[in-house]
Amino acid sequence: MLADRAEDVFRPGAFPEYTYISRKSAVSDLPYEFRLMQAIRVSGFLTSLAGPSKMGKTILCEKVIGFEQIMEVSGADFDEDTDFWKLVSAKAGLAYEGQFASE
Repeated sequence: MLADRAEDVFRPGAFPEYTYISRKSAVSDLPYEFRLMQAIRVSGFLTSLAGPSKMGKTILCEKVIGFEQIMEVSGADFDEDTDFWKLVSAKAGLAYEGQFASE
């Protein structure tokens, strides 16, 4: 499918359908999309992406995970009293309180 106008290609806040470029990791010959999918399939682990601004981290997540499944947590969401899991549970609409055991 070809774009007719520049507005069809450069849409702020939309997935770059025509300009997205899949890249391979420098440490392996696997595409970043595959590596992210592998990482998020591992149960019981928190996956994070880090890197310089404007490198495509958010777009990679939108492609692999899907925009409707993403919960963004920013450093601006925190202050010295903010509990990470309380914030995540509130954004996900889950209960935070419960009983915990160290066994």
